[in-house]
Amino acid sequence: MQTVIKGAPHMAPGNDNICYQMFKHMKPSPQVVLQLFNRYWCSGELPPSWKHSIVLPFPKSHEPSHLPSSRRPTSLTSHVCKIMEKMVGQRLKWYLEYHSLLDINQSVFRARRITMDHIVRLHDAVQQALANKHNVLAVFIDIENAYDMVNKTVLLSKLLALGINGEMLRFIQSLLSCRTFQAGVGSSLSCIKEPENGTPQGSIRGPLLFSVMINDVF
Repeated sequence: MQTVIKGAPHMAPGNDNICYQMFKHMKPSPQVVLQLFNRYWCSGELPPSWKHSIVLPFPKSHEPSHLPSSRRPTSLTSHVCKIMEKMVGQRLKWYLEYHSLLDINQSVFRARRITMDHIVRLHDAVQQALANKHNVLAVFIDIENAYDMVNKTVLLSKLLALGINGEMLRFIQSLLSCRTFQAGVGSSLSCIKEPENGTPQGSIRGPLLFSVMINDVF
């Protein structure tokens, strides 16, 4: 937990206004926070406030400001929950990598791998094809609103099939269920809504869960 807190970036907090910097300056040692995390880990139930987000629309660069599509929604979520998410996520990531449960060709969201790896592979394939006077076929897919369209039931089933159960599965299930959000503009907030599908917006481990979801799609 101390390692996670030490490496936490400067970010705007969620609706509870508790930020990472408060944990970095907490004295004495934040043992009480660890006890709180252990209690929620064993019970499998997370506080509703941890699963509530404020969605703010930030303008995209070089886009017409008057169009709704020119705004990028950014979710502000509880930093307390994010700390626990990262701790749990490190265990999940280790399990997936140790048992080789992610596709060998996947580079994004993985340690010591970057998306540039695929560009290098494509460049190498093109160069070899040119040298041998062959053709290269490449397919590029842009999955629109990818995180928002993840089916929670299917995701949990896939995790269970990968051998992820017990406290880990209960934590992820609680993280995905009963989430709420409000859209904010200036000092005004919309009414509270609950998304039907999707990995948590603003979540630390949303990308990893999405990777599990599409792991065997292609």
